[in-house]
Amino acid sequence: MDQPVSDKHIQRRRSVVEGCFDRVGQWRGTATRHYRTAGSFRAVVTSAALPMWP
Repeated sequence: MDQPVSDKHIQRRRSVVEGCFDRVGQWRGTATRHYRTAGSFRAVVTSAALPMWP
């Protein structure tokens, strides 16, 4: 049987994901523009997230 995932582990992963969304949201390009299509929004979010890639 698999062991249940601990709450600490879940909280740590959730914190990492929230931190990434926070950094992308603070990027001026995503914070100040309104996008007409999902594709253009995705392109901007991708370009904002690329510098965070290890």
